[in-house]
Amino acid sequence: MDDSGFGELEADAAVRLRRVYVLWIAVMAALPIPIMLPRAEPHFVDAWHTALGRAWELVADQPLEDGGKALAQTGIAHWLVAHEQLAGFLRSRDELWRITAVTTNIHYSGVTALSLGESLGIDIEEDDDN
Repeated sequence: MDDSGFGELEADAAVRLRRVYVLWIAVMAALPIPIMLPRAEPHFVDAWHTALGRAWELVADQPLEDGGKALAQTGIAHWLVAHEQLAGFLRSRDELWRITAVTTNIHYSGVTALSLGESLGIDIEEDDDN
């Protein structure tokens, strides 16, 4: 998902998607049983989706309270939905509601990642360039 050639809305959504993915890299690495995600290289966005989908499954085996597991899985699910909606928008280019879905879901995913990170005792920089 290269930002070149994107309209302003698509480029902004892609940047937000990447930034929140970077948050998830830090959070997943800080879990009691670390889950390592691929680096946030822009040309590997499909690998991010696959990795976060697998992380969603692996979180169930973490020695966390059920609330922590649910928080992680919900936040990851929001990221996955945002990714799917952005891909759908890029295919159709005429369903502007998808951009709203992307920004809403990526917002909730980011808030969830920050909240979980805080509960794990890590200080996450939102603009970390991982």
